[in-house]
Parts: sequence; structure tokens; C-alpha cells
Amino acid sequence: MARRRKINEFFQAGEAPPTAREAPREEPPKPDREAIELAAKLAAEKAVAMLAQRLLREVEECRSMLERIESRLEKLEGGGTRKGQALQERRKRSRLEEKVEEYLDKNRFLLLSEARQRMGSSPVRVREAAENVGALSLELEGDVALILLEHLEELEALMKEAKTPDPSEAAEKMGPYKRLFEKLRRSGLVYFDSARGYWRMLR
Repeated sequence: MARRRKINEFFQAGEAPPTAREAPREEPPKPDREAIELAAKLAAEKAVAMLAQRLLREVEECRSMLERIESRLEKLEGGGTRKGQALQERRKRSRLEEKVEEYLDKNRFLLLSEARQRMGSSPVRVREAAENVGALSLELEGDVALILLEHLEELEALMKEAKTPDPSEAAEKMGPYKRLFEKLRRSGLVYFDSARGYWRMLR
């Protein structure tokens, strides 16, 4: 009874009994200012780094574009002494191509061993010029024959008409290709097909 009376006194006084009191609330932790500043600094550095990378890419793209423009301008303008020399060299080669093509049209073929004598230029350049105008290179024994496709087809047509297995007689039927036919035969690139009855070329 004494205990009940004590509890009632608490209620009358407007207070909760000791067992029913709420525990004191803890205050929320204060934000760590240093941690916030560090996070902000790291975020700013990352943003700057990303921006710098993007700017660097754009600069590289601009530089590449400028180099391409400069290269085109040099080609259009001749590009000074050195570029002018290169342009002159290309023009020379172009004249050589015309000369080689004219020779092949007239003489049907050109032996590379005679390139300097006939064309006045090195065998390497003559061969390059011949290939640039569409000529074929026939690898012979110790030499190379340069010939346009139309003339090679003409030679093959003459070989079909040569019905004799005798190489000397066949060579006489080759007209302007006589020398070439003999060199092709010695190099093992043409043979008499006895089944068909005419000379054929290995290609």
C-alpha cells in the first residue's frame, strides 16, 4: 500500500514514475568539417582532371586537322624547295611513264636489261613506270620483259597459229615478238602442247 501511494503521488504531481521516464535523447553527431572539405576538394580535382583530358583530346584533334590542312596546302602550292623538288620528280616520272608507254605501243615489249639504253633511266624506275601504265612483268631467266596485256594476248594468238613443234620455225612466225618468244621458251615459260597442236604460255 505504501508503494502504491508513492506512485499516486507522482501522478498527482504530473510526473511519471521513475521506471516510466524516457531516457535522455542523444544529440546527433556534428558534421566533420574537415571530411566535407576533403570530399569537396577531391570532387573538384576529379572534375578538373576530366576537363583537362577533354581539352587535351580536342587540342590533339585540332592539331591533326591543321596538319592535314597544311599537307594539302603544300601539295597545292608545291611546298617550297623540297616539296618543289618532289613535284618535279613526280613530273619526271610522269614523262617517263609516257615514254615507256609509247615505246611499248611501238615495239610491243621492253627487256629490263635494255632499260637504261632505251629509256635513259634506271631499270627500277622504268619498271615502276611500266607498271604504272598497266604493263605486266614477265620474269625471264636473267631478265624481265615488260609488256602490255593487249600485246601479250597478241603474242598468245600468234603462238596458237604456230602449229609446228619446231621452236625455230615457230619463232619465225612470231613477227615482232620473235626475240621475246625465244627468251620465254629458254626460260621454260612457253611449250608446245602436242595434244592441242600449238604453243602455249605458262601464266
